[in-house]
Amino acid sequence: MTLHASKETLEEVPSDVTETSRQRKIIIDEFNHDSQPRILEDGMLVVPVMANHCAGALNLIFRTCGGFTLLIGTDSGVFFEDAWKKFSGFQFDLVILDATAGKAEFENYPHMNFRENIETVRRFRADGIAKKGCRFLVSHFSHNPNVGMTHKEMEEWFLPYGIEPAWDGMTVPLDHG
Repeated sequence: MTLHASKETLEEVPSDVTETSRQRKIIIDEFNHDSQPRILEDGMLVVPVMANHCAGALNLIFRTCGGFTLLIGTDSGVFFEDAWKKFSGFQFDLVILDATAGKAEFENYPHMNFRENIETVRRFRADGIAKKGCRFLVSHFSHNPNVGMTHKEMEEWFLPYGIEPAWDGMTVPLDHG
């Protein structure tokens, strides 16, 4: 098994865990935003993208063996232009976005707000990198008082834009079925 993580993340892992990992023959692969894409053990492609969050933070693009492509874009503010350049090489089936800031407006905040979520989804569609039927999910909002909305209220806010608020325990099939 291989653990892929950024240098900054690996520095947070206690040394006894990394030593146990070595003893169990777990490969530790330092991974950062300018690393080459990796093919995982199951054949899935993973592409790192610099997140607009903190040093070493990554968003990840995954493409399954069946061609299903998703972006995990949580723990990030508005995407950098370099991220959009990487996104342009893909056609997404699923995009998961950070919505921590809720309806609040902050300048240069390391999390997206609801308005930025809508603008981001519009850009995915306008740039032609979201497949027809691409699902857009927002997540990462439960710990922030700026949201101040129930799940139903978030649905009323987002669904008109074709965006679904996620929930704890939500599962999403990673196939074209």
